[in-house]
Amino acid sequence: EQARPDAALEAIEEAERARLVEAETGGRQTRYRFVHELLRQTLSAGLSLPRRQRLHARVAGVMEQVYSASIDAHVSALAHHLYQAGLTVETEKAIHFLSEAASQASRAAAYEEALEHLDNAVSLLENEDTVRAAVLRAQRAAALRNLSQNQEAVQEYERALDVFNSLGDDIRFVETCAPLAIMHMRAGQLQQV
Repeated sequence: EQARPDAALEAIEEAERARLVEAETGGRQTRYRFVHELLRQTLSAGLSLPRRQRLHARVAGVMEQVYSASIDAHVSALAHHLYQAGLTVETEKAIHFLSEAASQASRAAAYEEALEHLDNAVSLLENEDTVRAAVLRAQRAAALRNLSQNQEAVQEYERALDVFNSLGDDIRFVETCAPLAIMHMRAGQLQQV
């Protein structure tokens, strides 16, 4: 069955009349948001997990098309939708955008957001002992360090070091040793040689 061209507009107008959503205008573009977060959560909870994942994948696909010229400005939202899409999208793509979103957040000193993206990326590589997984762990350790979660940061740095060492990646091993050594010095845990 072919969808009616105005079906989406009619649904938005009906939701506006029912005061479920409201328009936010910014320049030439109109965006809609739920009047209350509980409405969004309730509607979302009513969807099965596979349907929710498929919806996130569709949103990510549309975002990539609509924002192709300015994708950097939308990396965080795109990463969120790709992660929430589960196996309906390529894992590599989700990891790429999660990593990019984490880097952007770190540069903006939004370390909690960076940590959330890195947690999601690492979860997709749970038992991988690859350079990529170790790099993400080292980035996660840096975010934890910036949030003063030093004990967990040390553990992440050490996990990354173990992988770099086992793979013979001496450059990344040394690069990761430096911030860990600084943390130990600041904590007074390095003995004078």
